[in-house]
Amino acid sequence: MCSAAWLEVVTVRGIPLLSMPKKAGNTPSPSTAADNNRKNQKNPNHPAYWQSQGQASRPANYQQVIDQRREAGQCEAELNRRVHETRATRAAIGRVTRKVEAAVKEACGPQARVEKGGSRHKRTNLAGADLDLKVVLPGNQPMRTEGREQLTECLVKHFGSHKVDTSNPRIHIVEGEVCSIDLVPVQSTYAQENFHAGLPKNPFQQNDKARLAARDVKDEAVKRGTKLRGHDVEMEVLQQQQAHAGEEWWQTSDRVKQKLLV
Repeated sequence: MCSAAWLEVVTVRGIPLLSMPKKAGNTPSPSTAADNNRKNQKNPNHPAYWQSQGQASRPANYQQVIDQRREAGQCEAELNRRVHETRATRAAIGRVTRKVEAAVKEACGPQARVEKGGSRHKRTNLAGADLDLKVVLPGNQPMRTEGREQLTECLVKHFGSHKVDTSNPRIHIVEGEVCSIDLVPVQSTYAQENFHAGLPKNPFQQNDKARLAARDVKDEAVKRGTKLRGHDVEMEVLQQQQAHAGEEWWQTSDRVKQKLLV
């Protein structure tokens, strides 16, 4: 027999029915509570937000903080529009990448490959940014002078001599459909001493704030006509982010702009 303490009697049209046992209270599940806590920590109107920022309670200037976040959101949306590339552009970049890879394999062997590097790999690029491709030879062997010459011939064969620039002794610059392509071997015997392009790395992976800050600095530099190396911007963003952990992306961007005189 079930104890009456565990059952609730419900009458429907005069007929008594037994319902399922009631749950004690309305305590949310651990997963729901954790989800709610994450949402609260992103809401400046909730005490959990300020506690996550290391403050005991909401400061007096909280409305200013909310306004800054709203303005930053609008800036982010505008920045995303400015760096957006069409599907046709992305398709063209895919075509030229495959074309370059075909030339590399023809010149250096079927085991050679190209890997995307630079700002497009790190997703810190603006629209129309150069495409950086790195040549990796089998066994990561260095490219020799005769290999560079053979690669030049194959690139000319695939793109035409007027679109292949060999004036830089370390790299090939190829004119693509929508952007320039910088093609560099990871290692070579003919580049300056101790030069090593390195395999592509991505310290911006799963770091949205750093990507936004880098793009914002680059975009501002373009607007002002300030010439900056993308790599310098990216490294400074990472350094400022590390030195000022927890800051928002626009705060990091402002620090980098001041440091690089943008």
